[in-house]
Amino acid sequence: DKAVRQAEQTIAVLGELGDEHGLARAWYLLASVRFERCRFNAQRVAQEQAITHAERAGEQSYAARLRLELGFGLVHGPVAREEAVVIVRELLDWAQTHGHRGLEGGMLIAMAELEAMGGLVSQARALLVDAKAALADLGQLAAIAAGSIGTGNVELLADDPARAEHEL
Repeated sequence: DKAVRQAEQTIAVLGELGDEHGLARAWYLLASVRFERCRFNAQRVAQEQAITHAERAGEQSYAARLRLELGFGLVHGPVAREEAVVIVRELLDWAQTHGHRGLEGGMLIAMAELEAMGGLVSQARALLVDAKAALADLGQLAAIAAGSIGTGNVELLADDPARAEHEL
């Protein structure tokens, strides 16, 4: 389709120019279009390219934000739970190693959802406590509110709709 073709053409031109900053954003645009069209595997590939180029451009904060979206895409996309757990753990480790508490909080929420999908509700709830603490330390109340979707999902997976409603 037209948006994909334009993004791919832009990527080709920016690649020839060696514009890492532009490539990060163009790959992200392509990832977004693929996500909107429910082409999750192709979205993942484009998202990973966006992260690579953001890092090459020295844009660590942008790369962290892209990792956050990648992690949540894995939780809610077609990737097998076991594979998603491995990748989300890698993203969480990266966040902790690089001191990105916002990404850490987000990946703790993602991991909690994955654990709940595997029937590990107690572990999921413990991860959510840690996630809320990480985000609260940063004063990211909006992120905590947005994370309530993950918290609600954990409670639905725990077969506790009343608690899910309270979380949402």
